[in-house]
Amino acid sequence: MKIGKITLDCALALEPDAATIECMARLQIAALERGGDLSIENASPALRGLIELCGLSEALRVEVQRQPE
Repeated sequence: MKIGKITLDCALALEPDAATIECMARLQIAALERGGDLSIENASPALRGLIELCGLSEALRVEVQRQPE
């Protein structure tokens, strides 16, 4: 069963840690195994930095929110 695109809104992930990143990585793996893809939105600079520090920038693609002009 193909599940399509899953959007994970991280706006409330105020104090991300290793457990946050592990959960996100597991969600991405589960989505890929089922033919889907995980999209991460509203990630704070701290969360984006932690993803990069863990070396998961390519695996956990973060959608950049653009400000309206």
